Parts: sequence; structure tokens; C-alpha cells
Amino acid sequence: MFASVSVRAGRCRIVSRCMALLATHIFVGGCSYALHPSIVLAGRRFPTERVAELREGQTMDEVRAILGEPFEAQADGPAARWRYLEEVRPRGCTTRLLGLITAGQPRDAVYTVDVRIAFRNDAAQNIDVRRGYDHGARQ
Repeated sequence: MFASVSVRAGRCRIVSRCMALLATHIFVGGCSYALHPSIVLAGRRFPTERVAELREGQTMDEVRAILGEPFEAQADGPAARWRYLEEVRPRGCTTRLLGLITAGQPRDAVYTVDVRIAFRNDAAQNIDVRRGYDHGARQ
């Protein structure tokens, strides 16, 4: 009697482990197969995580040290305008759980970070930062 109970318990553990492995593969493993790199759609890469370090009054050299060379630069006498733009289709995955439910960001999602800085006499006077997702903006 004890031998048959331990054999059944062993089989249940094996079946439970197999089911857990299958569930992990369906819900997590599917994403790793569908992983795709981010694609720059407009502008160019810059350290977007450092945007919070910008302050009014910083010089052009200080801004350049934080974000690098601007994507666009316009100068008009003592005034200048710089723009940093990174528009990407983010790295990630769109997977279908059990073939039915979509998980993750939609494949057509576009994430934009647009930083515009107005300088006067080599000092940042206005810093405008816009960031966010736009679903379905580009194909």
C-alpha cells in the first residue's frame, strides 16, 4: 500500500513539473523567440536617460557633455536652438499567449523623445522635453 502511494506521488510530481515547464515555455519562452531589436525611425540615438540632468542656465558645452551633439542646430546671432530627437520602435516582443491573447507593446508602437533647447548668449533659456508612445504612427 505504501509503495503504490509513493509511486503515485512521484508521478504527480513529474506531471506537475512537466506542466510548469510547458506553462513557462508558453508564457515566457514565446517572448524570447519573438524578441526583436529597436529600430531608429527618425533622429538618432542619444542618452535619453540623462535628459533629467538638463537645467536652464547651462552652457552649450555643458549640454553637449550630457547629451552629445544635437540632431539639429540653428544659430541666429546670440540665439541658438538645438534639437535632440530619438524616435524608435522599441525592443521588445509581441507574443500571443496560447495563440489568442496579445501581450506586450503592439508591434507598431513608436516611442519618441524630443528635446528642444533654446540658448541665449550661450546659456540654456528654455528646455522643452516631450516623450511618449504613439501607436500606429509609422509602418
